[in-house]
Amino acid sequence: MLPLFAITIFISAALLFQVQPMAGKMVLPLAGGSPAVWNTCMVFFQAALLLGYLYSHLLTKLKIKAQAVVHALVAVVAFAMLPMVLPEGWSPPSESTRLSLWMIGLLGMTLGLPFFVVSTTGPLVQSWFSRTGHARAKDPYFLYAASNIGSAVGLLGYPLVIEHEFRLGEQVIGWAQAYGLLVLLLIACGVVTAKGAAAATPNVETAGETTPPIAWRRRLLWIALAAVPSSLMSGVTQHISTDLAAVPLLWVIPLFLYLLTFTLAFSPRIRLSSGVLGWIVGALALGDCFIVMTGRNKPFELVLMVHVVSFFLAALMCHRRLADDRPPASKLTEYFLLIAVGGVLGGIFNALVAPKLFVLIVEYPIAIAAACALRPMGSVSLAARGSVAEALPGYSATTPAASSAP
Repeated sequence: MLPLFAITIFISAALLFQVQPMAGKMVLPLAGGSPAVWNTCMVFFQAALLLGYLYSHLLTKLKIKAQAVVHALVAVVAFAMLPMVLPEGWSPPSESTRLSLWMIGLLGMTLGLPFFVVSTTGPLVQSWFSRTGHARAKDPYFLYAASNIGSAVGLLGYPLVIEHEFRLGEQVIGWAQAYGLLVLLLIACGVVTAKGAAAATPNVETAGETTPPIAWRRRLLWIALAAVPSSLMSGVTQHISTDLAAVPLLWVIPLFLYLLTFTLAFSPRIRLSSGVLGWIVGALALGDCFIVMTGRNKPFELVLMVHVVSFFLAALMCHRRLADDRPPASKLTEYFLLIAVGGVLGGIFNALVAPKLFVLIVEYPIAIAAACALRPMGSVSLAARGSVAEALPGYSATTPAASSAP
């Protein structure tokens, strides 16, 4: 059972991050390849991911069998829209101020429903797994690591292998075939979940109804902890590409590290302290801001390393705080929805808001300051992890840290 769910999440994430550079290769020649254009692409992908997470959250309000049937129908309809092709008659607008909206519309027409379906898989399949009665079903967040590993494989596999070995037309056909396999896996997951829920305790379907509501202050913290790494990723990418060196595919490094921080933060086998990370981030931020404010760009390797390491550790700290404060499985889809909201807000700030508000590129140091403000004040409290610990087998009120050590 577990391999089925893990493989489904892995393949969907790999497809998600393969289609992004593939779509970029189709669309960017029409709009140009500047960092601002790429940031606009990132906003589209984050917004589509947000819609997918919203759909997953709303879908879980239905009974398990209804969820499986509805999602299977949506996935099959999306498969009928493949392979991806650029719509005819689309040309860049004459006004540069309208380029961002034009690109978002073009990407929507090109990717459409298939990208939306792929974006729903992570939280939805994790939610389904939590209803199966499996021994690890009460804390399914470990499957998030499979999602981010798949994302990293898709991200690196495209420029290193797929782009060199296959023509664009072949890539599009291959992606459509892999998506067809994903549809079959999703249907299998739905069937297994429905059978598992029927054989489990009667309270499985209504578990979320007895869970206390999440406070808005906690929701806002989740959004902030997701928004700052997203803004940092766009900011460090733009800063490196414009102020250091216009190296092809340099944007892959921050995006890969961004995904890696999610994998490390949510892995149950890797022990990290967000408090220790916070102290390190504060120290590195001083050097990072000094380099930015003085405009230093030499020696290139050292300056690049400072930026990349600072970004990586700041994102890891934020994502570790998110992992420490994850709610019970019944609130999983809402949790990931709010993380997606934060990701979109961070991207929108860099791609759409900051260029209108500031003459200079200051969104990067602003994100650094925001990351420092989100550092935990001391060690992470046990109360922040209690909601998960109490849901795990073997939890004891006298040893609340046993099941959710950082």
